[in-house]
Amino acid sequence: GFVSTELGERMNEYSLGQQIIESGFYGTNRLQKSFRLNSIQRSYYLDLVDYLSLDDVTNIPYGKLSDGQKRILIIARALVSKPKILVLDEPSCNLDLKSKHNLLSLLEKVAISGTTLLQVTHNLDTIISNTQRVLLIKKGIVEFDATPTIALTSLNLSKLFDTPIKV
Repeated sequence: GFVSTELGERMNEYSLGQQIIESGFYGTNRLQKSFRLNSIQRSYYLDLVDYLSLDDVTNIPYGKLSDGQKRILIIARALVSKPKILVLDEPSCNLDLKSKHNLLSLLEKVAISGTTLLQVTHNLDTIISNTQRVLLIKKGIVEFDATPTIALTSLNLSKLFDTPIKV
């Protein structure tokens, strides 16, 4: 599965949250009238909405949702295909504090359920607590590849960002 801010911008603002999630079964930006979920897909959709606590946004047009709600719908859309790995490109970009907190809680839940998360980020505060491996990349070169405790030190981050950083 893949999640990015740009992907969210491609969604139809008039599509309901439910339609955004369901479009993930077909790999499209919007549902065509001919698309119908089979009973297995419908059951998985309902389980996912319940698991991610999305009942309150499934009947709201996408364009009326907050950026945080949109981001979580896009993640749910990616999860309908039951990916082994979910790639997240700057998932917390442009989110307010509450939305970022909700997003990180959701990502913790997804990781605990067994989906591997691969997150590209410049925001160290979005690295979830059960992260097992961190790659610090500078100009396309892996500078550090280690556990968060080893990689995310003042020295390593100062070298990475070319500025004094205290962790």
